[in-house]
Amino acid sequence: MLLNFGPCTVTRSSVDLGKTYGGVSLRLHLAKRTPVQTDYDQEELILGGEGEINFYSWPSSITLTSTTLLLDYAEVILTNANMTCKLKKCRIYFSDTLEIGTLQQNAIKCRLVFTADANSKVIELS
Repeated sequence: MLLNFGPCTVTRSSVDLGKTYGGVSLRLHLAKRTPVQTDYDQEELILGGEGEINFYSWPSSITLTSTTLLLDYAEVILTNANMTCKLKKCRIYFSDTLEIGTLQQNAIKCRLVFTADANSKVIELS
């Protein structure tokens, strides 16, 4: 399953991280389970997911040391005019590529990795 939606505002633990450029793309990681002893009665379970987000700007300076991790696990909320998407337990990583010195504006690309919280909730759409 892939979820795409346009420009949105990003909030992490009640802190506004700003707006996106070109929106967000999320992909869910699924596992199949057979609750009954038949192959025809399978369920798909959401284990977590990952995605890509393009920020207009970043609210503070970025310092990378031995990892590209920017923000550790917390609830991340993506809001646009039509939808709110809550990633219940999400990490934000800096991209492994960076364009500097070009004659164009480039988004700050970040990678999202999310998983279930303590209540087994992964994602909430409203």
